[in-house]
Amino acid sequence: IPGIHTTGYQPGPIYGDKYFRRVATDECSGPRRYFYSNVIHISTFSAFNAGSIFPELQYHLIGTAPTILSPLPSTHTSGGSTKYAYKWEKSLSASGPWVFIPGETNITYQPPISSDTAFYRREDRDIICGTIQYSNIAEIRAYHPLNPGDLEAQPCVYPGNIPALIESGHIGISGGVPPYTILWDSM
Repeated sequence: IPGIHTTGYQPGPIYGDKYFRRVATDECSGPRRYFYSNVIHISTFSAFNAGSIFPELQYHLIGTAPTILSPLPSTHTSGGSTKYAYKWEKSLSASGPWVFIPGETNITYQPPISSDTAFYRREDRDIICGTIQYSNIAEIRAYHPLNPGDLEAQPCVYPGNIPALIESGHIGISGGVPPYTILWDSM
């Protein structure tokens, strides 16, 4: 490479595979006697992109297992060297801090049974290039079973009269996943 006489070399943009080596000579070696370093191969790959995971939002009843977090079929990890490694992370907030989940290195992840809302993401690493990208964030919300509450009303009415308003008693609607849809049934 003309004009480069330093021990290190900063290549410019590369658009295809390139090989580099350093050539050295000294004053005692005589004219045109060169010594060569090892050869470095720099590969070029397409842009590395983390895959997307789904479902992005799921609700699960406390005491039951959430749905497995899986790659979104149309957006698998792509590009780079195509040699990937995965690590799953968990947080109690969508903004972190994130903590690695020990031993979880598969492309999919089965979140545990939990009574808390939690957020998950996957670290996708290009093993050859060392590049790291993160998937989207999946939120898992735990909920209690739906309780329709109790009702109170005047227990009797005379034929042809309108009863008093039937209304919520001491226990309101709770649990489940709001907003609630209210329907009435007459038996």
